[in-house]
Amino acid sequence: MKHRRTASFLLSILMTLSLLAGCSASQDAPDNANNDIIAAADTRRDAFYQNTTDIEPTGMVYYISNSGNDNNDGLSPETAWATLDRAFETHWPLTRDLLKPGDTVLLERGGIWYISPDEIEGLTSDAYNIVEGVTLGAYGEGARPAIRGDIPEANNPDFWTLYYDENGVKIWASVNKLQDSNVIVFNSGESYAEEIMPHWSTSLNNYCNANGDSFDIMAELGKDLSFCCMLDLDSAESMDLQNSTARGTLYLRCDKGNPAEVFDEIAIPQAQTGLTLHTNATLIDLDIRYFTCIATELSGYDGNSGQQVVNCEVSWCGGLISNYQPSDSGAINVLFPYCAGGALQVSGSENSVRDCYIHHCGPMTLICSIHVDEPGLCKFENMTHTGNLIEYCGSALHIADLSKMDYKDAEGYISNLTFSDNIVIFSGEGWVENHILQIDSEHSMFFSAVENTMGASNNDGIYITDNIFYGSRANLLCLTDNLWNDTGKVNQPIVFSGNVYAQYDDGILCNFNWERGWRIGYASDEKEFLDFIGDTTGTVVTIQ
Repeated sequence: MKHRRTASFLLSILMTLSLLAGCSASQDAPDNANNDIIAAADTRRDAFYQNTTDIEPTGMVYYISNSGNDNNDGLSPETAWATLDRAFETHWPLTRDLLKPGDTVLLERGGIWYISPDEIEGLTSDAYNIVEGVTLGAYGEGARPAIRGDIPEANNPDFWTLYYDENGVKIWASVNKLQDSNVIVFNSGESYAEEIMPHWSTSLNNYCNANGDSFDIMAELGKDLSFCCMLDLDSAESMDLQNSTARGTLYLRCDKGNPAEVFDEIAIPQAQTGLTLHTNATLIDLDIRYFTCIATELSGYDGNSGQQVVNCEVSWCGGLISNYQPSDSGAINVLFPYCAGGALQVSGSENSVRDCYIHHCGPMTLICSIHVDEPGLCKFENMTHTGNLIEYCGSALHIADLSKMDYKDAEGYISNLTFSDNIVIFSGEGWVENHILQIDSEHSMFFSAVENTMGASNNDGIYITDNIFYGSRANLLCLTDNLWNDTGKVNQPIVFSGNVYAQYDDGILCNFNWERGWRIGYASDEKEFLDFIGDTTGTVVTIQ
């Protein structure tokens, strides 16, 4: 497999920033540094859209096109299949044996394939299984083939009925009942509607706002292009979307008129997960978007390893309300929504995400969370995530050892996780900002470029090297050395080296154990911060 890409000038940016950091007397240094970082991000984004990857199959090659036919043999572009169903299965157990290790399936560039939400319970019940050793890629000319989890019928004016119309305020209800949706995206990202998440009152046994008052749709949708999903629930206990397919009416405020007549395209994410990769399966040159939980699973929970995602665009994924839970900081008898998901589940061994453009995903981006189903040791090894541009997402790298949450006698361990040469900008901003702010939490999670605060992991190497971290809604880094629920301390800290830490002039560089932090703009704090994390070659930059 040969990857053609424009050479990154991240190294030169790092060298330039190092020089600027030594020019404290120069008032132009911060602005120059800011401009260089944004230029580096722009260059990487532009190069991404020009990059293609040469695939060298070792087995059979099959083709899928929107103009194809599933009755064809699929062995050439002229005899292409039409659907993903022709090649891949969704549900367990897998019964088809068409594809073998080394086989390649190619989607025609410019095509669009929708994955429909399923009635079967489970986060990955919607997902197509890319079986062992199989590559899913692209052929032809034009834009990357798109795999989408939204519903095209939302573009039909008949999909919407006018629910409320007074004083210029128009609220529209979906004719069909839907699953929870994280965001509504208009015209491929030109704008979006923000979800107003209802809470749950145990005393009313019904939806409420954060204060415990009955949820009033007209009052809660207080601004244009906001929406809520009122799922049909009997109790908070039924609200477990990790194992549920609850549905209800979606209400969207669109004051200008019927949404399908106001906008050329409306994307309402509905399918929870797009693709599940088995051992040594690979995705190359794809556009994956609009999934409510995660775009793609590269996990080892089912014994898989060695999955790769290369040169793919992943966007507008994550954020479904997974359950309602109590909170000490909230009103009495009020349960708060908790949101999950993000871009890619990378909880496993030997996996890699590289040279991808990931944007507008949350509350997490790359999710490395250790869960277990029995006591004992769970070990993730040799994960490499490099060369990516991540912007307007929740936490870019989320590490969480939750093994002791599952079993007190269990232990998680990470060996050789490398996060290197990535550009991460505007963490916790965009649609994810207000979305995350609605999640009740004592601390500011899911905003940071790197975080491990749900539970640090014992390890023999977690390496965060030569990255640019630029701007965070809360803390640029959010770190702990505590194992789950303060059951102990990790054996060694994360290794930071050669990174650029650029934060707003009133922002926080790092929060550690929720007890101490380092703010930007205070030279002594900035030096103490670099000394504390051990990044002797790191650079701190102030975003004006």
